[in-house]
Amino acid sequence: MVRVIKYPGGDEVEVPIKGWRVRVSRILKVLGLKPMEVLVVKEGIPVTEDDYVTQEDVLEIYEVMSTG
Repeated sequence: MVRVIKYPGGDEVEVPIKGWRVRVSRILKVLGLKPMEVLVVKEGIPVTEDDYVTQEDVLEIYEVMSTG
């Protein structure tokens, strides 16, 4: 399971994954989030939807918006 903390709010969820690692894009899809609407951070470093995460990782997902 990948632990995910969603902001704003700080809600924590665990996302089950098959195998040892999975792309960030798959985690976002399971959570119903669009890559262009969030910032994903792993260990304090922003990651892209093409990066991989493992079962031991904790992701912070920040919802972003444009007020242009």
